[in-house]
Amino acid sequence: MPVSNFTADDVLTAANMNLLPRGVMAYAQVTADQTGFTGTASDITSLTATWTAVAGRRYQITGHLNCVQQNTTAGFWNLQITDSGGAIQAVAPHSLAVGEQAPITAFEVVVPGGGSITRKLRARTSAGTGDVLASSNRTAFILVEDLGV
Repeated sequence: MPVSNFTADDVLTAANMNLLPRGVMAYAQVTADQTGFTGTASDITSLTATWTAVAGRRYQITGHLNCVQQNTTAGFWNLQITDSGGAIQAVAPHSLAVGEQAPITAFEVVVPGGGSITRKLRARTSAGTGDVLASSNRTAFILVEDLGV
């Protein structure tokens, strides 16, 4: 959907500006490892984002783990974007062999009603145990962006 159709000498109005993306609405990152993920989904510490949504606007939520590691039995990792109550809104799976490391990214695009919205990241591995590895050089994050109307 085009934002607007401008021609020479058109006046930029507030209505035109309200159509444009507003950019970053919320962001959180971690730079410390979190260990001991199993078959039960667990919150990733500090990766929660809350913002005030405007009805009718489109928002993209991106969850990114720069490095997950499968420690014992080979398994499938799931990175989940959930609402504040833990209901899954988006999931990204990734198969890993024992000792293997990989990044995982999940996306969700929503057009919610207005008001306060919370999203958080959770992770699990289908077998054995695994870790989310993070540092200042490989951050894990959740990002909420306003994409416009």
